Amino acid sequence: EDGELNGTSGFAQWTPIGLMAGYDGTFDGNGKTVSGIYCAPQDATKTFYGFFSHIDDGCVRNLTLVDSYVCAPAKNTSYTGGIAGQVYNNGTVENCHFDGTVTTAITVDSENKENYTHLEFGGIAGYVQGEVRDCTVRGLISGYGRLVGGIAAYVNGGKVSGCVNEATVENTRSDAGYYYTGGIAATMRQGTVRDCCNKSNVSSGWISAGIVCHVEDQGSTVSRCWNEGEIKNGSGIVSLLKGNVQNCYNTGKVECGIVEQANSGSSITYCHNVGDADSIVSFIDSYATIENCYYLADSESDSVDG
Repeated sequence: EDGELNGTSGFAQWTPIGLMAGYDGTFDGNGKTVSGIYCAPQDATKTFYGFFSHIDDGCVRNLTLVDSYVCAPAKNTSYTGGIAGQVYNNGTVENCHFDGTVTTAITVDSENKENYTHLEFGGIAGYVQGEVRDCTVRGLISGYGRLVGGIAAYVNGGKVSGCVNEATVENTRSDAGYYYTGGIAATMRQGTVRDCCNKSNVSSGWISAGIVCHVEDQGSTVSRCWNEGEIKNGSGIVSLLKGNVQNCYNTGKVECGIVEQANSGSSITYCHNVGDADSIVSFIDSYATIENCYYLADSESDSVDG
């Protein structure tokens, strides 16, 4: 509980591969499983932490980590993931699976916690500018952070596809700041999330979403994704949208079926909600569009034609 390894049988202290200069090779796990990894760095001079530190132009595939623990350090800016802290440029993580815990050394009781403004962590990766595809996460993704995601924390110009989150995702922050929590990703900019599913509970003290909590720009698209989990303080697919949501649906218990807030320039097409929420969108800007969508409800719930 205190973040120290106290002779726990079966666990090994782990230094991330590529910690000094990144990883540019091809690592093929050949379907094998690695268990008992304990990565909780006390040296906070580096920025990226995980089984790999950061994958630059390399490829990691066919690898499974189980019964493992990865903890983001007490550092103002860090990107942490079960497989990699960062997937950069032409880096790829494919057919990799993580079953364990990803968390952070900072808690709601930590002194000066407000100074740790860029703690970002996810089940597979903290930061994705490359591609993550066909990956799964189980276990627990939990802690105090700005961005917390079941698969990735921040997708910046990258792609996430064919991924499934079955881990409980929870952001323990409770203040009114700008922090985001998502079943697949917390925040996306100039990126794509496609063919992904969240099957577990997602919670936050502010806002959260089943797929991507915050889609920052019109160059981003969430398509062919669905949510089955219970979402606390949020929506089934996206909470804050300034991009495109296409062919998505929600069956889970949420406050809003598809999108919490559709901002100017955003679009929602061919989506439906059959979960425990009687709307598609809570708020829509006059310059946003909704087309070919539906929800199931016994009656209209508001004064604007449902």
